[in-house]
Order: sequence, then C-alpha cells, then structure tokens
Amino acid sequence: MRFTISVTVLFAVTMSSSFAQTKYLDQGWDDEMRQEFYFTAQGSHLIPYKWFLALEQAENDRLFRDEANMRSYGILPSPPTKRNPAGLPVGFVRDGVDPVSSEIAGLSNAGKRVLSNATKYKIKRAFFGPQADEKLYPKEQKAWFGFTCAACHTHEIEYNGQTVRIDGGSTQSDLESFLRDLGLALTATHEDPEKLQRFAIAVGRNKSSLATFDDEVKQIADAVNRLVLRNKAKHPYGYARLDAFGAILNAVCDTALNEPANRRESNAPVSYPSLWNVPFMGYVQWGATAPWAEPRNVGEVLGVFGYYSLDPGPRQFESTVRLKNLVKLEHEILTKLRAPDWPEDVFGKLDTARVSAGQKLFAQNCQACHAVRNEDGQFTLNDADRIPVTAGIVGTDMQFLENLSPTHMAKTGELSEMFGGAAETPRVALLSKVVEAIMVRSAKAERVDLGALRPKNQDPAGTGFIERPIEGIWANAPYFHNGSVPNLYETLLPSSKRSSSFWVGTRKFDPVKVGFVTTETGTGSEFKTTDSDGNPIPGNSNKGHEGHGDSPNHGFTQTFENGEWRDFTEDEIYSLIEYMKSVSAVPSRTEGSVQLEQIPEGEEDRISNIVDLTRKQMMKRYADKKVLRGVHPKDHGCVTAKFEVSADLSEEYSVGVFIPGASYDAYIRFSNAAVRVNPDSGRDQSGNPSHGSRGMAVKLLGVDGESLLPLNDEHTQDFLMVNQPSFAFANVEDYEVLSQVLLDNDDDPTKFIVGQLTNGSPEAKQRAQRTAQIAGRIAAAKVDGDKGAFEQPPASPVDNAYFGAAPFLFGDGRVMKFRASPVSRSLDKPNVDDPNYLRTALIKRLATQDVVFEFGLQVRTAEQLDLPVDIENAQTVWPDEFVTVAKITIPKQEFDSLEQREECENLFFTPWQGVAAHRPLGGINRLRKAVYLESFAFRHGSSRPSGN
Repeated sequence: MRFTISVTVLFAVTMSSSFAQTKYLDQGWDDEMRQEFYFTAQGSHLIPYKWFLALEQAENDRLFRDEANMRSYGILPSPPTKRNPAGLPVGFVRDGVDPVSSEIAGLSNAGKRVLSNATKYKIKRAFFGPQADEKLYPKEQKAWFGFTCAACHTHEIEYNGQTVRIDGGSTQSDLESFLRDLGLALTATHEDPEKLQRFAIAVGRNKSSLATFDDEVKQIADAVNRLVLRNKAKHPYGYARLDAFGAILNAVCDTALNEPANRRESNAPVSYPSLWNVPFMGYVQWGATAPWAEPRNVGEVLGVFGYYSLDPGPRQFESTVRLKNLVKLEHEILTKLRAPDWPEDVFGKLDTARVSAGQKLFAQNCQACHAVRNEDGQFTLNDADRIPVTAGIVGTDMQFLENLSPTHMAKTGELSEMFGGAAETPRVALLSKVVEAIMVRSAKAERVDLGALRPKNQDPAGTGFIERPIEGIWANAPYFHNGSVPNLYETLLPSSKRSSSFWVGTRKFDPVKVGFVTTETGTGSEFKTTDSDGNPIPGNSNKGHEGHGDSPNHGFTQTFENGEWRDFTEDEIYSLIEYMKSVSAVPSRTEGSVQLEQIPEGEEDRISNIVDLTRKQMMKRYADKKVLRGVHPKDHGCVTAKFEVSADLSEEYSVGVFIPGASYDAYIRFSNAAVRVNPDSGRDQSGNPSHGSRGMAVKLLGVDGESLLPLNDEHTQDFLMVNQPSFAFANVEDYEVLSQVLLDNDDDPTKFIVGQLTNGSPEAKQRAQRTAQIAGRIAAAKVDGDKGAFEQPPASPVDNAYFGAAPFLFGDGRVMKFRASPVSRSLDKPNVDDPNYLRTALIKRLATQDVVFEFGLQVRTAEQLDLPVDIENAQTVWPDEFVTVAKITIPKQEFDSLEQREECENLFFTPWQGVAAHRPLGGINRLRKAVYLESFAFRHGSSRPSGN
C-alpha cells in the first residue's frame, strides 16, 4: 500500500507559498477560464518581455518583478502555469508584436516580413511619440510585456488569517506608481553602467553592443516616463483608483494624433467597476457612454499601451489590438462570471433577521434604482434586459462626467476628413471614431463579425451614471464611482458624517461596516477630499447619494415614513448592510432560506484566542521533539479502503456524496484522541483498566461537488469520528476554558471540570457535569447502563462503532449525523498491558481478513431541530435510528512499514475538507476549522517560530 495523498501533494504549495493559501469563491469559473482571463493577450505592448523579466529595481539589484515589490503596489503575484510560464503577476502578459493585417495574407514570406517591419515601427509611434527612432527599437521586440483586463479587475481580501480572491472585482493596486517606478528603473539602468551591463547580459546582449543597447534602453525609458508625465495629475490617484478614460483620451487625441494641444489633465480617477453582469448591461462603464462592450475593450487596449497608426495611408488604423481575443473574453468568459456570494465560512454567518429587515428597507428605498434578481434569477427592470440609467444626477462628484463633456474639444489634425473637414470635434467623439475605425480594420483582419456583436441601440444615453445592481457589492470597496467612501456603512450616512480622509490599499477586511480597514498600513495611500490648504481636490468629493430623491422610493440615506423623510437609524443601516451582503447572483443558496446555526456574540474572538492557545500548547508540548498533531497524535495505522454507497438507496438519502451505487477509494486513520502519545489504555489506582477516546478518520477520494476547502486538485470528503456519540465539550466557550487549562496544567484536563463546577456560571456548571459524565463513560472498562462505557472497550480499532457526533448539513435545509459500525466484532478482551495493543491487534487482524463497517445516517429536517440544543450543543445525542446508506470495506493488507507510517503522519484530515452539501454545522465545527488548519500549519513549520 502507498498513500498517494501526502503533505507533498495535499499541502506542499499551500504552506510554502502565498498562492495556494488563496480561497477562490464560486464565481462560475473553473481554473482554466480564470487563467484565460488573467493571461490572454489583448494587444498591450509596454516594454520588451525579456526586459521586464530581467529589469532591476531603481535603487537596488533586486528584480523589479520581485513578489515583494509587486505587492508593494498592490499587484497580485501568480505562480507559473501553462498560460503564464514565467510566473508574471495577475493581469500581466507576454504579447506578440507583429500587427495583424488582411493585406499580409496574400504576400510571400519575404514580403510579409518587409511589410510587417515597415508597419510595426509606424504604429509604435502612437505610443513612443514623434521622437522615436526606429533604429533604436529593441532586438528583443518579438515579444512584449503588457496588461490584460485582470490587472485592474482582480483583487484579494484578507480576514482572520484567510485570503479570498475576487475575480472581476476592483483592484486595490496603485498602477500610477507602478508605471512611475518602472520608468525610474529603466532610467537607472541607462545611467548606471553596472546595472546596464547586468541587464544586457540577462537579456542576451554582448558587451560589443552595449553602447547601442544603452540608447535603446534610454528611448524606452523616456517613452515610459513621458507616458507617466502625460497622465500625471496635480494630486496622485493613490491605490484602488485610476483615470483610465483620461489616459485613453490623451493617448489617442494627443500622442497618437501628435496634437499636444489636445492633452487635458487626467484628474478624474475612479474606482474600478466590477465586471460581473457587464455582458448583460445596456451600458458598460460608470457613465452611460458605451452601449456595448467591444468599443470599451478596444479603447482600454489603446489606453494600456496598444500600438496603432492614425497616419493617413494604407496602414491607417492598423493596430496591435487582438479583437478576436477580446470578443472571446467578453462572450465566452465574462458571460459566465458571477458575483461572489458572501463567504460565511470566512467572514461569519449572515444574520437572517437583519437580512429580512434590510430587504424590506431596500425594496422601499433603493430597489427602484438598483435592480435585484427575482426568484427565477432574472432582474426586475423597466426595460427587459438593460440596467437603466439615471435621469438626473444624485449629487456625487461630477469631475468624471465633466471630463467627458462634449464641450471639451480636440483638434482633429490629420483625421479632419472623418469629421467633415472640421478642425475640432469633442474629444469623446474623436476617441469614438478612432476606436470604431480600429475595430473595423481589426475585424476584417481577424474575421470577426462586428454586426453580430452590435446592440440594437448604440446611442449613449446621456451624461448620467449607471444604476448598477448590488450583487457582490460587499467585495467592491471603496464606494461611489470615485472611491470616495470607505465602506457600505458610510454610504448610508450623510456626507457630513463620512470620512474626509482614510487609508486605501490594504487588503484587510472589515466585515461589519463592509469595506477595507481604513487605518494606515505598510501598503497603501491616504485618500483625501481636500488638500493641505483645505481646498477641495477635483474628483475626490464624497458628497452625494444622500438625503432622498423626488420619489418616496428614492431614499439615499433617508426613508419616507408617515408622510415625512427621516435619516436611517443605526439599526436600519446595519440591516441594509446585512441584506446587501446577502444579495446573490444565484437566488437559491445551499441552505435555501433556512437558518441552521445560531452564532453567539463573541465567538469569533474566542476562536481566535483558542487558535493562539493551541499554538502555545504545541510549542510547549513539542519544544524539543518532532511535532505531531494537536489532537489525535497517536495513530494505530492508516489503511486503504473502499466506500460503497447502497445501490438501492432511496431518493430521500441521495444527497451529496451519497449517490446510489457510487464507489470511492478511501484512506482511514485510526487513532487515540488524547493530546499526548501515551499507552493506549492504562490502569487506575485500583488496578482496573482505564480506556480513552478513539478516532476513525475516513477520507473519500474523487468526490464531486462544490469543495468547502479546495486544498488540492482532487476533491475529497472527510468523515471524522470518535467512539462516543457526542463530544465531551458543548461549545466554543467551554473549549476556550479547557484550552487555557491544558496550557496552564501540562495537558491535564481534570482541572477544567473542577474549575467550571467551582467558579462557572450555572449553565457552565451544568455543561461541566455533563463533561464529567461523558469522560467517565469513555474511560469505563465495561458497559453498565448510563454510567458505564458507551460500548465495550475494543480489542482492536475495528471493533468499535465510531460517531460523527457533531451535526452536518444534508443538502437543502436538512441536517445529518453519521456513524460507522463494525459488522462483526472480536470477542477478545483488550490487552491493556501492551501500551500499543491497538496497533498490534490491527496488524494481526488485517493480515488475515477483511473488515467491514456499515455507514449510517440520522437525518432531521429544519422543523425537527432545536438549534441551541441540536446544532450548537455538541454534547447532544439524538436518539433517532441510524439508517444504513453505505458500506466500508477494509481489505486485508500490510500497513506498518516506516514509509507507510511517515505517509500516514502526512495525511491531513478536517471535517471542513468536503463538499458544500455536507458543510459542518455548530460552534464546535466552526472552531475545528480554524484549529485544525493552525495545527497543520504549525506541524509543517509555517507558523512555528525560528528554531522550534
């Protein structure tokens, strides 16, 4: 037997790298689609690809693309993959250089090269400017480094030690500073001979070409620096914002057209809008300016370093734009992206009472503007499939719309014929015409049918803001189009009570007010509404969307009651927040509308303290020896098995992994539950045998379904069981006291019971009495009514029944407990004089015969549950009968070699490694998630202090 799932497969990446620790939510994508979104080339060419891989930082010799440096800008590193072999950060891409042209198709190979070379220098001038010397274009230009949509529409959220990835969300990065420092790094390379020589060697140049190479570096450094200067506003944008429209307008109207008078200050930075729902929206930006996605996406490529020619002649409007890729991303990838649901396992359960109250307030005050889905999953809108646009302005900052005003004119230059010979035209109109012409040329070259993509209504709706749906709004802080409000809480306050300054750029999350933590951190910048002299900063106003509109259904920070408007109360604000957290792109959730848990106030802090105590216990317990598990450290052996679901299983029990006739390969680990490795059983002071709690952990392989904890490529379902039908400790509060007692008393739990009985509350005393009773029955030598052992102490690990004890979800609105019971048991007595008799007996049993367990379930509906007793109290035993749903067969085998023992030690089990249909419920299970992960991390070194 060889265990193929071990630490090297299951957790090697998770614990050694930040990448695998990231939790990906169900947003409708698989990993391949996610990789396509991250790393599909779109025509963006910033600097040569080899240069970006080898470029050093300006002030030291570390690589510019070093993970720490990328994170300092809020950019997300990514591991190497098939689509991203060099491990570029998310949204960074290797792109080709040769333009696509329908005219090239009929030429000979030599002709194609001549035409391509003649063209590529011309279209680059749109980026480098008229100063460009084609003789100094780098030899490494066969591939260039650029951006994709994901650079601005992917981010991460951190909370309580966990990291959640949001695809299609609003980045928290500072791309303005990234480009500035990239230019400075290139300039430093040009100016520092040693840097230049290292750089030349790294990209494959020799010393003889160093002087020419220096000129090439200077030309691109100057181009990047001019790009930064061209878009530099008086006030830096900071993290989480960018004036993309301003950059695009300047790139087209100024640099590409070679009309410097057309430049305007890019002083209207906005937060990045989320991409979910965009393919179904009538307008795709903050303003109602783009009625379909393709022009917006082509414009984005022109703004982020795409090359194109506006010069009159046969090459006019040729570009590096990869239209076919953009169309695929829009119509095959983004159409499947959905808003992320609030991850209750990370940020805490939703308060259903508040959700209900908030839903009523939202319907009364907000839903007239912000559409939500009905029970069929469709938006309820005035116009079938379009998100409506405001008829007026709600008072938010106007700089963004002002900069798009048709009163802002641009010289048409060599494009005047496109505008009937007019010398000037609105900047937005010039951009629109150029984008359309580039699209037409690209569509012809790439055989894309633009007619099939155009919407029936292509007319911009005016100068208002789009009324966006609120799905996933919890993941899109900061708020308002200009990112001027830090959290949802403040969006529901009048502007006089909103923060006039706050820190942005941190990934630390505040799940109460719903936004990022606003105190200063190592990464980030300060957002301010006014400068140091108290003058308003253009584009940064946090006013608007306050008070109320013209209708009783337009309550922004007020509600209409008894014929009068009044501010929302504090309770109403938090109810609205709770509802907005709950709004899902998929109306039906795993638990339907049934609330199956009651999380007590302060539990999160208790769990955090227990995790800390667990770490301290393990440091003390294993200060100078090999670190074992925090609980169940002594195993009796890990064996292979087969888990077979009954072929005739009724529909009532056909849930999750229990598919009639399904068969799963499995691993099983038998163990002692004691926190230290001691003899399996001992004798008390009277010489009578004294036993302990035993464990049976089953891991099913290759299961289907949404994974709760996708730690490896293969889905598993873990069933963790003990040899008594309940836990000795009722809830998290008890376990916190126990953890402190274990730390203070060298793992002796008896003082927990004494302390609770002496000093605990009446409820704690009652639970402690129950704990004493359960502990006594676990240690008892024989079954004797309610006072003796739960079952006869076994001769081997396969002679006991084992229970899940805690409750688990069973599909939609039902709950299960489970048990594994041996079909036949040995009548031998346990050999307590052998300290390891359970392993000895298991080796002997499996050397000669198979062992079979029946796997049974107790199932209750929500109506049959008393949540405080049946879910939140882990000491509760259900008297219901167990219904057999599956069979576990452990074939005869050898399992005791040193190699097998090591692989057994590396196996990782947790009740949270499974499918969503069987999600763990109740306080003890919520605690087990954090503690088991901490135990594993400590065991394999990722949270251990140096030297331990």
